[in-house]
Amino acid sequence: MKHDKNDKTQIHPTAIVSPKAKLGVNVYIGPYSVIGPHVKIGDHVSLHNHVTINGYTTIGDYTIVYPFACLGDPPQDLAYNGERSKLIIGMHNKIGHYVTMNGGTQSGGLITQIGNYGIFMDGSHVAHDCKVGDYVVIPNHVLLAGHVKVGNNVVFGGASSVVQNTIIGQGAFVTAHTLVSENVIPYGIVSGFRAKLRGLNIIGMKRLCIPNRDIHVVRQTYKILFDKSNKDLWKESVKKIKTEFPDNPYVQEIVDFIEQPTKKAFCTPYSAEDEA
Repeated sequence: MKHDKNDKTQIHPTAIVSPKAKLGVNVYIGPYSVIGPHVKIGDHVSLHNHVTINGYTTIGDYTIVYPFACLGDPPQDLAYNGERSKLIIGMHNKIGHYVTMNGGTQSGGLITQIGNYGIFMDGSHVAHDCKVGDYVVIPNHVLLAGHVKVGNNVVFGGASSVVQNTIIGQGAFVTAHTLVSENVIPYGIVSGFRAKLRGLNIIGMKRLCIPNRDIHVVRQTYKILFDKSNKDLWKESVKKIKTEFPDNPYVQEIVDFIEQPTKKAFCTPYSAEDEA
């Protein structure tokens, strides 16, 4: 632990903190919390009562963790065999009641990674090997399965779930009670059981201060990408997009997303068959 005359760290007498744990300055650890020996806690972190942090877990500065959250326990994966599993949480996160986040497995580099400025509401779960970006909003009872990747500025609706190995692109919006089992393009909106695209997250794009001219180009990109007249949907559509919008950074982001290696297909728009 650090020893600084200006350090105002407070540890409640009922908390159990390993002497091997590394604490930053001005940390608050509330009643009945338990901190393991390999935990690293940054500056100005606040852990409310009954918080449990285990494993090789790092928590970034100014993060707040609310009661009964459990962070850094071993991954819930049958292949896990006691390796040094890590959970790395960035700065300025808010982690709600009963949130669980597990460490990584060997197949995912033994790291579960959380970005900065996220909010993880009550009862949400981040499984092993997930990679979650910055400014992500994860409401109550959202479940991310193993190896899920979530881009920056993604917003979920409550009680939605993401199947393992799925990738959610930057700025996407997942509506409440949605089950996502295929990749979601950047700035897409998806909904439904076995999610389908409902369009673009225009409101989210405006909140990100994306210029109107670029939003218009992304709309055109969406229409080309999901043009039903193309038999070879991705190959021909992506080729056309590259030709028509060669210098637009938001289009390039979508192209890069589609062309990255993935184990999953991509969410496509609803069709008449889906509505039947």
